[in-house]
Amino acid sequence: MGMARYDLGFFVKQSFDFLKTKFGADGVPQPSIVIDQSVHPTPATYNASRNLLFLQTKDMEKLDSIGLHYVIGEEVSHYLHYQVNPWLLKTNQAFGDKANSAKEEKDRENVTLDYIVFYNFIEFVGSYGALLYLEKYAGRKKASEFGHDIITNLIDDKKSFTDKESCDLAKHGVGYLLGAGAYCEFGGSYLMAAARINSLEQIKSLIMQPRLDNLKNLLETRPHES
Repeated sequence: MGMARYDLGFFVKQSFDFLKTKFGADGVPQPSIVIDQSVHPTPATYNASRNLLFLQTKDMEKLDSIGLHYVIGEEVSHYLHYQVNPWLLKTNQAFGDKANSAKEEKDRENVTLDYIVFYNFIEFVGSYGALLYLEKYAGRKKASEFGHDIITNLIDDKKSFTDKESCDLAKHGVGYLLGAGAYCEFGGSYLMAAARINSLEQIKSLIMQPRLDNLKNLLETRPHES
């Protein structure tokens, strides 16, 4: 699949135009994108502190069209999530400051655990939005199959949740499970409310006990904020 630079921009715009309504973010500007200048070895990444979406052409070209739309949908979801919920950036930066100033090992471990919980919450909303966009592109059946594959792969790979070496999976695994679970079970009904959760305690209750009934109860009792 040959992909010119403007195609990546087009896919981002297409994803953004669809997802901004799902996030209740109609007034938010389109994300700024940077092509082929990422320092991260990933096809796409959203940098919250710089508020930029980094895309790597050669890595994106390796994906099939389902993977491509999922990846773009996920990063655009991260962008929208940070735009509708300014608490995220403040919290993210506070974790960095706390980790840097922690004198005791125990304090550092506590901050790290909170940060991993927070990061999984970000990935939960990202994967939830990505699957909704995938449904728009490929239909409900394909998006649900993709979601079920995510769940199966993560559950089969139990060591990834406990293996200290795979910190990256620790930061994503539970979030992906919840995002795919929420999409497969509830469709898009909870994305807007989920994106606006702004309490570490609520996030902890979701990520540390990742059950869909917990999610449903939290989001249905949560006042709907614009």
